[in-house]
Amino acid sequence: MAGERGDDNEMIQLIVFLLGFAVVVRTILSAIRTFVLPRSQQENLTRYVFRAVRFVIESIANLAGARTYAQRDRFLAFYAPLGLLTLLPVWYTLVTFGYACMFWAVGVPTGFDAFRISGSSLLTLGFVPTEGLAQTILAFTEALNGLILVAMLIAYLPTIYAAFQRREELVTLL
Repeated sequence: MAGERGDDNEMIQLIVFLLGFAVVVRTILSAIRTFVLPRSQQENLTRYVFRAVRFVIESIANLAGARTYAQRDRFLAFYAPLGLLTLLPVWYTLVTFGYACMFWAVGVPTGFDAFRISGSSLLTLGFVPTEGLAQTILAFTEALNGLILVAMLIAYLPTIYAAFQRREELVTLL
């Protein structure tokens, strides 16, 4: 009976680890598809974030009483920049959740402790120590992923600005 509980617990830990790993991989792929691929590709996570941002902006515009095109355009001008800047916290939240699952699965006693280690590692703060090789490897890889996500956003901002500038020039030519 005790052996069965141990086997069940190990199976649950394995499933939680794989779930966390899948969330992290999916999130990193979302960032790569959004920022790195030179051609457009369907990315559901990015689409959901942009839809949520648009809903919030349109709701604020409606509450502010923006009825004309010019009034609504003042609000919607923030749509693309806010959408892009919202992606980073969404990705960070998902990566933190995924790594917290993996930390718990490799022996961190509580979900809160796993969350603290994950957040400390992702943001490269290092205020929560890890124990053992598995946790240390997870902490290092999470810190690396956090830096990569920020670097991709920073590297992409000039490209975004250039695209907006080209669009404005074309609108002016019309």
